[in-house]
Amino acid sequence: MVKGDCSLPKLGLSNSDYEILSQQVNIIFHLAATVKFDEKFNIAIPINVGGTKEIIDLCRACVGLKSMVYISTAYSNCHLKEIRECFYDPPFDMDEDIINYLCTADEATIELLKPKILDKWPNTYTFTKSIAENILRKTAADLPISIVRPSQVVATMKEPIPGWTDNIFGPAGAVIGYASGVIKTGVNNNSVSQDIVPVDLVINFIIAAAYIVGIRTKLSRRPFSVEFVKPAMARCRKTPFTLPLPSPPLLMCQIPGVGHIGKGNLYVVTALEGTN
Repeated sequence: MVKGDCSLPKLGLSNSDYEILSQQVNIIFHLAATVKFDEKFNIAIPINVGGTKEIIDLCRACVGLKSMVYISTAYSNCHLKEIRECFYDPPFDMDEDIINYLCTADEATIELLKPKILDKWPNTYTFTKSIAENILRKTAADLPISIVRPSQVVATMKEPIPGWTDNIFGPAGAVIGYASGVIKTGVNNNSVSQDIVPVDLVINFIIAAAYIVGIRTKLSRRPFSVEFVKPAMARCRKTPFTLPLPSPPLLMCQIPGVGHIGKGNLYVVTALEGTN
């Protein structure tokens, strides 16, 4: 375990720890984020946006990186009526100047500009997640990265024990509020489905995503070629079928014309000889 801070350059890691991670880490799960919906810009942006940029830099530093999974949210583009498994354009490209301004401007100015900055996004959490996804799309498309977008994460279904949770956000907080008698009333539309998912299922899916990306990347980097059949052909010549056929030849070439000549010699001529 190493000590770090996602809001700081190089993730707040010491030079020695950063070097150790870059040499020994193969799989990265980027779950660190502030999930407070109305978090201030000067807190949410350095963690949710800046932290993602730093993770990308760490990925590039890792000599044996096989897979990185970024945990976003199903609501990163919640202003859309239909959300597909693809990238969407954020409200604007957030370059370093904009990030620095939003992190350093006085609170009164930020509050005045907040509705214009958020645009159609309802809060800073979904806004910063959308920005982070776009950063991954634009700056990390060449890396073995996947994005997982869970909906409302709730207590465990099975593992490590049923009902385990470590926070009171979202549905868990509402249940605790009702159970304790603190929340007396609420507004609910019974015709609307609640998109919730147990946290242990989310974790299982994240692990599976890392595995799939790692496998696909490995296969794409080392694809099969026809060379792999040569050992099989050698064994066929060594142990041929017990049929009255000649030893099986194998002519492989890249020029179609040569291939057609080979077909004529091996199939047509052989057939004519067989008729004599």
